[in-house]
Amino acid sequence: MTFHETRLRFPELSDGAAVLFRALEAASRPVEDLSISEWADRYRVVSAESGSPWPGRFRTDRVPYLREPQDCLHPDHPARRVTARWAAQLGKSTAIENWFGFVVDQAPGSMMIVLPTLEEATKFNRVKLQPTIEASPRIAHKVLPVNSRDEQGSTTSFKRYAGGFCQIVNAGSSKGLQMVSIKYLAMDEVTGYPKDVDGRGSPRDQARARQKMYGDLAKEWQGSTPGVTGECEISADFESGDQRFFYVPCPHCDTFQALAFDQMREAEPEQDLPVHLRCVV
Repeated sequence: MTFHETRLRFPELSDGAAVLFRALEAASRPVEDLSISEWADRYRVVSAESGSPWPGRFRTDRVPYLREPQDCLHPDHPARRVTARWAAQLGKSTAIENWFGFVVDQAPGSMMIVLPTLEEATKFNRVKLQPTIEASPRIAHKVLPVNSRDEQGSTTSFKRYAGGFCQIVNAGSSKGLQMVSIKYLAMDEVTGYPKDVDGRGSPRDQARARQKMYGDLAKEWQGSTPGVTGECEISADFESGDQRFFYVPCPHCDTFQALAFDQMREAEPEQDLPVHLRCVV
């Protein structure tokens, strides 16, 4: 059958030259150079199942203090470790979800997410990570679906994608912290980790040992509410770093300052003031 006969018999076939040059154009298109915050704003979708009051497109402007810490996790940023000592419900887990999406789409590699207990690890996947994957078209097709019959697919604790995988483990068992090399490590609520696991020492040290093969290319995020003074590991790591704070302007004099607990004041009815923070000026 000649070329012309083939075209006449199958008129719906695309032109071969057009297909070839479209593929060449797509392959030569420059890769987007996005920060993690830019990626989240552009591609992440917050699932209604997550319980977030703002389902839909993710907006870093709603949590501006999250921008710099999570951007330090970019492969090109010189920071090796990022420690977030924050109060509860301020987006520590959100940073991990954004980082996971960025890794899958922009910088594939092996990743481990460590939660304090098995229950919390299961809940993190069910309530946060898996709904994020399914709601965000940019990564939904890149993470293999959960399929108990397919050993090459994903599971509730193991996400597989082109160029890497993500293992979700709990800090109470050393089994999940062994036998893998990890480029990206995310540890959540580290003050809830046990001091020793199965006689092998700290779960943080065990997880960090998984990164040795990557050297300075490895990245680590740890976030937690602070614990007891003198025994708090997240405070010790924060104080050993460059101790960055988020500064906000006073609504009256515009003086930028980091809010501190010592600035809190009781209500002052005689001045018509509710519970408030005093300006440093």
